[in-house]
Amino acid sequence: ATGTARISQYQSKPKLLISHTSRLFCTTGDTTLPPDTLYASDILDGDSWDLVTNSFQVGGDGDPIVALHPWYNFLLLVFKERSVYVVNCDPTVAVVDWEVRLVNNRQGCVSWRSVQTVGADVVFQTRDGLRSVRSINQGEQNDVSDPISAPINDVIQRINPAVLSVSAGVYYKNLYLLSVPLDSAVTPDHVLPFRAQFQAWPGLWTGWTPRCFTVAAFNGKPELYFGDQSGRILKWNDINANNAEQAADYEDYGAGYESYLIGRAFNYNEPFSDKHGVLSEFAYATGAVAPTGLTFTMLKDLSNSETALGTVTASANQNYARKSYNLNSKGKFALAQFKIKASS
Repeated sequence: ATGTARISQYQSKPKLLISHTSRLFCTTGDTTLPPDTLYASDILDGDSWDLVTNSFQVGGDGDPIVALHPWYNFLLLVFKERSVYVVNCDPTVAVVDWEVRLVNNRQGCVSWRSVQTVGADVVFQTRDGLRSVRSINQGEQNDVSDPISAPINDVIQRINPAVLSVSAGVYYKNLYLLSVPLDSAVTPDHVLPFRAQFQAWPGLWTGWTPRCFTVAAFNGKPELYFGDQSGRILKWNDINANNAEQAADYEDYGAGYESYLIGRAFNYNEPFSDKHGVLSEFAYATGAVAPTGLTFTMLKDLSNSETALGTVTASANQNYARKSYNLNSKGKFALAQFKIKASS
């Protein structure tokens, strides 16, 4: 009889463990080892690691690896603090012979949880906002985009630079969500939503504090879960059809919460002079659950101070409803914004 004994080696303080091309990949948190070392397990054997033949330094410049992300074909994106690389993990080639290609040596990643595949690109957080790695020339070359968060740069500048690494992102139903700590916060207290197909940032969400996200399909449908700052695991309850929604679908822990929309600022083609308003008209629709306390207000000259217009009692399943308000008594303004909100 012949017996084979395999003595496996293990990394010191492994981190960033991912699966790609039927292997496990990780880096090390051991400060006595090069922080840009990438380790790979044997194929189809996540319990077998050869630290000599199945490991190498990415870039060899000591720039620490921050995130790993599987891409198309055999490509593995390696995000470092000051650069981005792509590794071709071809299973027919020995690990030490894998092609390592520099994508960008000017931009790096600050949060491993921010890295998400969004369409054909991979979005990640940098020190100056959100950027993406994209494929060009039929996949022959890759590059890092200009900041896709430029339209909300005023908000990006408020992210606490001391704790950038705590940001977390997820891509769910054509929506990229990034939770960030703004101003003096040290844990995420705001969420930035990004609509990739429109390249638009439709607001700033408050009232929840995700530290990590995951998308699961326990009921056969994709569902978004997140762990928050208080140690709770919560589900985004959006799986019911619009005509089957219930009030509980819009509650947190059984309680309703205020929601609002603010429109853009209108200058009515006269950017400098003050104006008197005459009439405002709103058109809206409701779902299976009627909003409570539907209120319309006006904000003048980009102020946060609201001028009340009125409150209506909305009904459920209104496909098209309209409400008008007289503005003659509301005073002068250079810019006018309108806000619609519901207490629950």
